[in-house]
Amino acid sequence: MKKMLKKILFISLLFSATVPATMQASFFSWAALKNSATKIGSKAVNWLSANGGNALNFLKKHPIAVGGTIVVTVAAWKLSKILRQRKLNNNLWEAIKEGDADKPKGNYLKAKETLESGAKTNQVNQQGQTPLMEAAWHGNAKIVELLIDNEAELNKQNKHGSTALMIASELGHFQVTKSLLKNEATIDLQDKHGQTALILAVQCDCKDHLKVVELLLEHRADPSYIKNNDGKNAFDLIFSDWPVTEHQKEEFKQNMLAIIKNRN
Repeated sequence: MKKMLKKILFISLLFSATVPATMQASFFSWAALKNSATKIGSKAVNWLSANGGNALNFLKKHPIAVGGTIVVTVAAWKLSKILRQRKLNNNLWEAIKEGDADKPKGNYLKAKETLESGAKTNQVNQQGQTPLMEAAWHGNAKIVELLIDNEAELNKQNKHGSTALMIASELGHFQVTKSLLKNEATIDLQDKHGQTALILAVQCDCKDHLKVVELLLEHRADPSYIKNNDGKNAFDLIFSDWPVTEHQKEEFKQNMLAIIKNRN
């Protein structure tokens, strides 16, 4: 404890003696702090050379200045940690969104590096989205697995009540849906409109629409009991966004029923 106190007082003493008052006042400006770092170091060396033996006397003469400097020094240290964390978190979002529109977005290696450096797996943006939801949106199953390995919350819901599973199912991202179900994401959660992953999937006009619906049913998603806020279940909404005939809708419904029968 005594050694730690001596270190704190020593750093505070250096700060009081070598940092100009104008800079102390603007210490919370990160740019000012960074630009002045070299000058401070030089002044500290010069001051120690000239006054090293008088450190204790300085402390006795200027206790208020030293005490204030301790507070400022600790606050600045905390600020630097906050700024570093914010940068890491932003880098994770950028890694997930990076890439071309014609293939699943995401830079896996960059995402892995930022997570290893301390980026927050379960941070949320203004829409309540997590990195896992963002990766699910872009259809990148590899990054989804990476986030799950880093303890991503599978069932976290955004401001609309959507989970990563709902997002992946609605967009027809089969591999992402498969990864989430493999890791036991809750299958029948409902969003603020009463929609489940299955209700969203049966309406999807997308590439792997049928495969996603079959996968959800195989994992025992409820097709009839759970209804959305309009009182409609998954059977009611089959192909609701598709320009198909009633015969095609009925055929798909029978396929769904066959899957349900086989799973029982």
